[in-house]
Amino acid sequence: MAKTLEEYAAQHPQQEPERERQAIAETAQTYRERQQEREQAEQLKASILQQLEQGNAPQYILYTAIKAIGILTHDAEWAEAGRQTLDTVYADLAQQSLLTDNAAIAAQRLDTMQAEYNDKLRRQLQRNLNGYRRIEKALTEALQAVNALGPEPDTLTK
Repeated sequence: MAKTLEEYAAQHPQQEPERERQAIAETAQTYRERQQEREQAEQLKASILQQLEQGNAPQYILYTAIKAIGILTHDAEWAEAGRQTLDTVYADLAQQSLLTDNAAIAAQRLDTMQAEYNDKLRRQLQRNLNGYRRIEKALTEALQAVNALGPEPDTLTK
């Protein structure tokens, strides 16, 4: 014998309200997190303007901007990747002696990064070019095979 909806609801009264309470709690938590993120982003925006007005070094402003973008886009991985990229150039320059030329060190590191990128791009382009040459060779061989089957029509020579 099948149960009616009323009988089932009477036997399982706690399931639906618990799910609703959980959904409401999750929504409230998400709202609080978004609100905190907005407040954090506003603080970072103010910090960026203050740093610009004070004439701070661009790399410090970039660190702050990357953090703000990561928060606003909810993309912590992107922000971490950006921070790590900046760290490869600027991480230890603040700690180095005032006698060293930080700008020259940063420029050298940026040149190294650019050279590595250019090398990677050069290898990728060379692979693509080699692939196109293989395709060209295969197409040429296919055309020769078709031509060997019979005389070439006038439309192909024009």
